[in-house]
Amino acid sequence: MRHYSLTDIELFLAVSDEENLTRGASRVGLSPSSASIRLKNIEEALQVKLFIRRKNGLELTRAGRVAAQEARRVVKDLDALEASLSPFAQMEKGILRIAANYGASVDFLPDDISEYLVENPLARIVLEQKSSLDVVKTVAEGRADLGVGAYEGDYPGVEFRPYREDRLVLAVPAGHELAGRKEIAFAESLAYPFVSLTDESAMQRFIFEHAGEEGSPITPKVQVDNQRLLMKLVSRKVGIAVLSTRGASGNFWPGVRFVRLTNRWAECHLRIALSRSAELRGPGADRFVEFLEKRRGKAASASAAS
Repeated sequence: MRHYSLTDIELFLAVSDEENLTRGASRVGLSPSSASIRLKNIEEALQVKLFIRRKNGLELTRAGRVAAQEARRVVKDLDALEASLSPFAQMEKGILRIAANYGASVDFLPDDISEYLVENPLARIVLEQKSSLDVVKTVAEGRADLGVGAYEGDYPGVEFRPYREDRLVLAVPAGHELAGRKEIAFAESLAYPFVSLTDESAMQRFIFEHAGEEGSPITPKVQVDNQRLLMKLVSRKVGIAVLSTRGASGNFWPGVRFVRLTNRWAECHLRIALSRSAELRGPGADRFVEFLEKRRGKAASASAAS
């Protein structure tokens, strides 16, 4: 039977880091006298001496160094446990957890979510950006109530429903030698300098991967964290870039021209991913999916009428 707690472990690590009882105790909110008793209890429970008491502080014994290494691993494992269970804790609190790829999370879902919150003002939503594959994995594992991405094919335990259609295009400065083109193969564009989103963008990693497959890895002249800055760089003739048609149409940039990418992978068939198990999705998932499908129907009707 163990006679020490997580607080004892945190105290032990704090004192070992500080090499001082008073400072270590202060880090975990304990008085020096209480900390001293706790450390003594740990040593008695483990039946080893953890510290050598010196005039200028405390020094770990050989056994203490081993104990510190193992204690750090325990704390790290507990942190990982809490992180793994966090999505389920959110489910218990009624938070709708959505995982989406870059295009969906930037170009489509913000409008849908804002409209949904008008109708459901008490709803709480967490939107996390991931690659399309990771979106589906997250849904399958129950770490998201639903997902939206461009994953193709089937996936065990996950059902898919249509969401939106989009396409990747090449943004080039007005006056650029590609500006007069209507369409282009991605490989041909790799002969020119690029600007890009940062590596944190799942869509940008997708583009980098395809450039690598073409044998011409992209080394961006500048990387930024949002599309507005990206388009400004293109308009200033710093380089060319890839973004979605929806992203391009959402902003008016007189200094930018858009060229259609002919590659099949440039077609983005966005789909809703939903776990087949009701236990792995929160109570608000079905309601939100129903809302999205209604919005999609209205958008299709408006497009047909125009």
